[in-house]
Amino acid sequence: MRLLPILALLGCNTTGTTSIGDAPDTETNTDTNDTNDTDDTEGTEPTPYPLSWIGTREIVFEVGCEGTIFENGEEVTKDPDYNELVEACPTCAHIFAADTDPESICNGAVGVSPTIYRGIILNETDVTVVLFGNGDNGWTVSIEAEGELDEKMLAYYYDAEYYSGGDYYYYEAFGEIQIFE
Repeated sequence: MRLLPILALLGCNTTGTTSIGDAPDTETNTDTNDTNDTDDTEGTEPTPYPLSWIGTREIVFEVGCEGTIFENGEEVTKDPDYNELVEACPTCAHIFAADTDPESICNGAVGVSPTIYRGIILNETDVTVVLFGNGDNGWTVSIEAEGELDEKMLAYYYDAEYYSGGDYYYYEAFGEIQIFE
C-alpha cells in the first residue's frame, strides 16, 4: 500500500542527530532604572544567537519502509519575518527553520516537506520538542517529543500513528540534538 506524503508532520521510527550551533547575542539591556543590580550572573553565559540546526533522522515504519532525512537550518526566534511562529509558541526558548533532503523516502512513497519548523521548550528537568504546521488558521503547534538535555546533547523519543489511504501505520521516533558553540 502506498504511503502519502506527510512525513514532516508525522515521523516513523526516527533516529537522528541534530546539531545546534551559534553566534554572539548582540541584545543589550538599556534599563537604567534597575535598582536591584547584582552579580548573580557570574559563571553564566548568555545563549548566543542564532543557533544552527544540522542533523539527520533515520526513518523506519512498522511496515518496513526506511529512509534517512538530512536537516539543515538555523534559529529564527528573533527574526521579525517569523513573528507568527513566536506568537504561536511563546514558551519556546528556540525556534528553527530547517531545509530537508531528500524530497521523499521509501522509494518515493513518502514525501518529505522541504522545510520544517521546530521549537524547543526548556523545562526544569527536560525539554519539549514541538513541531509547527501552517494551515488556513495560521501556525499551529503540536508536541513532537519529550527529551532530556545532557550537557549539550538533547535526546528524545516519541511514537504515533501515520494515516494514509484509509489505514494507520504505527511508528516510533528517536532523535538527538547536539548543541555546540
